[in-house]
Formats: sequence, C-alpha cells, structure tokens
Amino acid sequence: PIAIHAGVHASLATPVRGNISKPKFNYAFMDTKRPRGPSSRWSPEEDEQLKSAVRQFGEDRQWVKVAQQVRGRTNLQCRQRWLCNIKAQVEKERSAGQPM
Repeated sequence: PIAIHAGVHASLATPVRGNISKPKFNYAFMDTKRPRGPSSRWSPEEDEQLKSAVRQFGEDRQWVKVAQQVRGRTNLQCRQRWLCNIKAQVEKERSAGQPM
C-alpha cells in the first residue's frame, strides 16, 4: 500500500518539505507513524502515561497530544488502547470508588 501511494504523498508534501530531500522527509514521516522499540505490547508504564495524558487532554479528538505524552506510540495506537482496554478499567475503578 505504501508503494502505491508514495508518489501521491510525495507530491502533496513537496510544498511542506522545502529543502529536505524526499527520502529523508519520507523517513521522518513514516517514523512518526510507527511504534518505536522492540515490542508492540503495552507496558504498565505506557498504560499509566496514557491514563495521565487522557486526564490532561481528554479523549475527544486530542489523540495527537495524548500520543506526544506516550513516547513511541502513535495517536491511533493510543486511541485504540484507550477505547479497547483502558477506558472500561478506569470507569470500573471510578464506579467502585463512589458510594452507592
């Protein structure tokens, strides 16, 4: 898929990249889109960073800002992790702490 659309992305990016070479620009772009590190599994530390960032920025269209607080994770990874794994856990903890 990347090879098919690479020309389209490059032509759209030309005004943005300025004097940066195409390969260097493309590498920088792709680097922001993939996780860093040896494993794609989330660590407990990353989960805590995610919770903290969501408390700070909220979960309504702020995923780029959230991802900046969770090093090595993209905005899409953070959103997916929050919605599929962490949100229900946090809500359960909140409801357990409230008097009935």
